[in-house]
Amino acid sequence: MRKSHIAGSRQFFVLRHLMRALIFWVVSAAFLDAQTSLPNADESWTANSENLTTHNNPYRTTESHVKSGNRTVDNTIVEVRGPDGKYEFYFRVETETIQETPRVRLFCVCG
Repeated sequence: MRKSHIAGSRQFFVLRHLMRALIFWVVSAAFLDAQTSLPNADESWTANSENLTTHNNPYRTTESHVKSGNRTVDNTIVEVRGPDGKYEFYFRVETETIQETPRVRLFCVCG
């Protein structure tokens, strides 16, 4: 009976360390997958649209998006049709976003 108790505690010891290793591996794999799946490619685009309504003055919008590294700039320009039929500047909105490096802290409850 004493021998099985020692064998049981040895199995428990091994199983406990295997479970810790498995949990560490799963957390590490999830962390690495999250890091590699973040889009980091630079990109830019521009889109134009025109709104012709029967009751309102027609207007035109130009939207642009420029991403470089961790910095993104979005612009929206709105133009309205003037008395001569040509589009005139009405307003512009520029939004700049800077993404900080994510910080991940791993805790190990060992005991």
